[in-house]
Amino acid sequence: MDTNSSAKSECEFCRELTSPCESRFSLIYSDVLKSRIIWEDGEFVVIPTLGQILKGSLLIVPRIHAERFADLPSESRSHAQAIFAGIIKSGRGPMIAFEHGARCLTGGGCGIFHAHLHIVPVPKSFRIDQILPAGRAEHAGLLEAWQKNELTDEYLIVGDTSGDFASVDRAMIKGFGISSQHMRKLIAKHFEIERPWDWREYDQPEPDLIQLVNEWRLADVS
Repeated sequence: MDTNSSAKSECEFCRELTSPCESRFSLIYSDVLKSRIIWEDGEFVVIPTLGQILKGSLLIVPRIHAERFADLPSESRSHAQAIFAGIIKSGRGPMIAFEHGARCLTGGGCGIFHAHLHIVPVPKSFRIDQILPAGRAEHAGLLEAWQKNELTDEYLIVGDTSGDFASVDRAMIKGFGISSQHMRKLIAKHFEIERPWDWREYDQPEPDLIQLVNEWRLADVS
C-alpha cells in the first residue's frame, strides 16, 4: 500500500481541500458556509481555526500533504513565511504563532498530521519566556526554526508578539509534559479566557468563525 496515499485519504485537511463535501467542516457548516478559506493560492490556504479560542485565530495550511512545515521544500517554507508576514502586518493587533510538528509514526501533535501553522491574536504582549521552558532553542526567525528542526522527530515552534522565535524538541516536549493542544491550554490560562481550550467543546457551528469568514478579506498576504 502507498502509505502516503493512505495518509492523505485519512487526513482531515486533505479531505477538506480536495473533497469538501466529505470533510468534517462540511458536515458541520454546509448549511451556512461552502468553505472556510479566506485566502488561497496554488500552494497554501488560510482558514479560521475550529475552536476560536480568541476571535480571529487562523491556520496556514499547505495544499500538499506534508506532516510538518519542516518537511516542506525550502522554497515552500519561504512562501509560507511570506504569507505569515503578511498576516502579521495586517493591523489586527498583537499575534503569536505556533506549530506542533509531529509525524504519525512518532505520535504527538494534535492528531491531524498535516502541517498547519497557528496564528492567534492576543490581547497583549506574550513573550517567549512566558511560553516555552528554559533550555529552548532560540531562532532568528520562522525559516531558521523550521530549518533547525528538519531532522527532529517532533518539535514545538513558537513566535511571540515581539517577533522572537524559539523551539523545543521531542525530548523537551516529553520532559515538560507538552501534550495535544498545549498552546491552547496555555493561552486560556495566561489570558484567563473563559472559553474552552479544547476545540471539540465549542458549539458548532461557531458564530465567530462564520463572521470571520464573511468579514476577513486578505487582498494580498504573499
